[in-house]
Amino acid sequence: MTSPPPGLVGLLSLLVLGCPGPAPVRPDAGHLDDGGAVPLVEVGTGIDQFLPLVEGQEVTIIHGPQGGYHVWTALRANASVDPKQAEVTVRLKLDGGELSHNGYRLNLVSAGAYYEWYAMQALIPDPAAVAGQLVCVRVELTDSTGLTGFDERCVIPRP
Repeated sequence: MTSPPPGLVGLLSLLVLGCPGPAPVRPDAGHLDDGGAVPLVEVGTGIDQFLPLVEGQEVTIIHGPQGGYHVWTALRANASVDPKQAEVTVRLKLDGGELSHNGYRLNLVSAGAYYEWYAMQALIPDPAAVAGQLVCVRVELTDSTGLTGFDERCVIPRP
């Protein structure tokens, strides 16, 4: 009887012990318009810092001072982006249809190896229609050189 390849033993041990492997790479995560594999943009949340979002995470519906509703959105871009005058669009989608989109022209803030921006709004026209539903927040970025990227997370807004 021959012994199994050494790498296979380690892999099977991890599977049996229930240790998680590397997170799967989403095919659209950090999509570059040239098909590159380096994540360009990550969508998150936060009003004074970038906080990553995970699929299915609950987020709070905010009743703004002018009477509208939104969820806080943030973005993180890698250092290959030109941070000056970036065009950013935040879209909110339900069942494939667009509920809202909000455009920004920003000078992104340096944050270590990244550039970031926070306190953007994904507008919610009817909070009752999305409360408890899986909605997708999509951030699209185009920098001053024309480099484009996007990221999307589906979250569950709660009042």
